[in-house]
Amino acid sequence: MIADGVLISVGAAPGAVAWALERIEAGVQRAGRQRHEVRRIAVVQAMVDDNKARAIDHMRPCVAGHYRHGHARELLRLAGLPEPPAVTGSFPRPYPDLGHAVDWEEAKRASTFVSDAAVEAMVCVGSGAEIADRVGALAALDIDAIWWRDEGSYSRPDALLRGLEKEVLPRLR
Repeated sequence: MIADGVLISVGAAPGAVAWALERIEAGVQRAGRQRHEVRRIAVVQAMVDDNKARAIDHMRPCVAGHYRHGHARELLRLAGLPEPPAVTGSFPRPYPDLGHAVDWEEAKRASTFVSDAAVEAMVCVGSGAEIADRVGALAALDIDAIWWRDEGSYSRPDALLRGLEKEVLPRLR
């Protein structure tokens, strides 16, 4: 391992992040490095919204993007979820892909195969209190930081930043 940090992009389920941290630690040890030499940053997609059903529906394409990876079954298992469903035909491909779709409504339609439980487990959705609880669970895993992301690739994450500032961060002080 020659890096000075790692972006952990396995979703926000504590079990999945712990799994990734075990692999990072193995690499740190193989390289003869110390824990403090390698920053561990969890990449967490989130939507702060008291209407959880709306947030789940909105963030579903973010989770669908994880399903195309070879480790999707393992990540869902670690989140306490059943195996992902088989996607009939080819994997949905709104332009340019589910996680970065130009037309987010099209991405939401293409990702209906993702369960509400999977969205709730793999990203942070809901009230400020619910997201603060998840942050606490992730922080207990010995990560160094969270890189917060919303669903957008083409706009500023203003709504997420406001939600974090007003609803989540005050609960963590």
